[in-house]
Amino acid sequence: MKKSTSISNILQLVIPKEKMLPLLEELKYVEVGRIFTVYDLFLFLAEASFQQLGWLSGRRAAHGTQRSENGGSLYALEKSERRSL
Repeated sequence: MKKSTSISNILQLVIPKEKMLPLLEELKYVEVGRIFTVYDLFLFLAEASFQQLGWLSGRRAAHGTQRSENGGSLYALEKSERRSL
């Protein structure tokens, strides 16, 4: 069985909910959700972004392209993906 750690577990250690509360207070945000909070949304979006980046790096590896410092080959990969659609 392969063990893996999701990015949300790491983020919960690095940015706990208590550190996010002062930011929300500064923005004058009032939490109205009871089940799905802003912190849950933050973790969800971070996990989705991380998985999307993993997918893109896998596609680059499959195509033999690597991302340059200015992101040029990433743009070329996205352009080639548009053509295949």
